[in-house]
Amino acid sequence: KVTLAAYYQTVPDNSNAPQVRNEIQNGNVHWVTFTSSSTVKNFADALGADVLSSTHKSFRVACIGPITAQTAREFGCEPDVIAESADVESLAKAMAEFAL
Repeated sequence: KVTLAAYYQTVPDNSNAPQVRNEIQNGNVHWVTFTSSSTVKNFADALGADVLSSTHKSFRVACIGPITAQTAREFGCEPDVIAESADVESLAKAMAEFAL
């Protein structure tokens, strides 16, 4: 018997990278949220790891959990918020509480 298991694949879309880089460098980005380690890596690849590490203090960083937070740190980006549970609701709650 064969059981099929659903999975997902993260596919980066770098088409807006120049615009995002410009918005970050102009101080127009207030939060960057990472929902997985692959989103951190893809973000750094799209912008350039040097841009991410040199500009991360101009915006807040929110990570969905400790593994994602560790990946962000590896790219020179210290998280301001780490969700208690690895779900979007917990991430949003942590961001809201940070803002208080």
